[in-house]
Amino acid sequence: MLSVALCTYHGEKYIGAQLNSLALQSLLPDELVAADDSRDLETRKLLEGFAEQASFPVRILPAASAPRGIVRNFSLAVEQCEGDYIALCDQDDIWMSHKLAVSMECMKGMERRLGKETPILIHSDLMTVDGEGHPLSSSMMKSQGIANEEDMAEALKVLLVQNYVTGCTVLMNQSLKQLACPFPDKIVMHDWWLALLAASCGYIGYVAEPTIGYRQHGDNNVGAKRYFSLQSVCKAFRFRKNRDMILRVTDQARELKKRLDEHHIESEFLREYLLALEQGDVRKIHNMGIRKQGRIRNFMYYVYLWFGNDR
Repeated sequence: MLSVALCTYHGEKYIGAQLNSLALQSLLPDELVAADDSRDLETRKLLEGFAEQASFPVRILPAASAPRGIVRNFSLAVEQCEGDYIALCDQDDIWMSHKLAVSMECMKGMERRLGKETPILIHSDLMTVDGEGHPLSSSMMKSQGIANEEDMAEALKVLLVQNYVTGCTVLMNQSLKQLACPFPDKIVMHDWWLALLAASCGYIGYVAEPTIGYRQHGDNNVGAKRYFSLQSVCKAFRFRKNRDMILRVTDQARELKKRLDEHHIESEFLREYLLALEQGDVRKIHNMGIRKQGRIRNFMYYVYLWFGNDR
């Protein structure tokens, strides 16, 4: 059984196109679970209208009295999914018709090789589009200067400090869901959390072709930013913001260690990394191979780690 977990927040402007792309999948899901975080009547009407005509069951979860936030909202949606496989879905993208089919094909291949008990995450490249759906970039991974890491030991070294998995492309199996849920409050983002767990004790599979039109409209919670751009250069020199992100990423690593401990999964590498952080041993962290992808990103990370990690 294949589920889609959709999260919405004032999504009335773009959600119609996204829902239509779900209905046109060559491999249809067995259910859609929608968690709205805005109590927006127009968004709910669009979801209810889609539920009436969809060829698969649609469950719309009750909105909370106050916004949950993106991490809690996705945690709720994923937990409510009944499928053995769960695809994450944002409200404002456009899925290509083969999205679910190629993701499931990759997943099945991984499970045949590694076993269904292995936590597995599948993600893909994306094509960025503007607010009207016109193409901006044929490969977001290339335009951002990021790449999938095939070796999980190397993947963890990157993912501890930088995420390269985009949530709206993610497909997870039941083993990863059981390990990941509920999502902790102190993680940076839900897709990053899933990727960390998969790299720590499972596998991350990658579809090298775009499966989604990733809409960039100015209101994205997390958007695509080019590796070399004025915005990225300015961001690199925001000392306080970068220092705060290092602290948040450190908290996320601690949550990862806590979750692995709860499931009796040993990670000596993670323990040594957290110990080095606590001791402020930047040289050891570097020698462990902890890194960001791209020389500029990595250089700036170590600059801020050396001068800004004061906790």
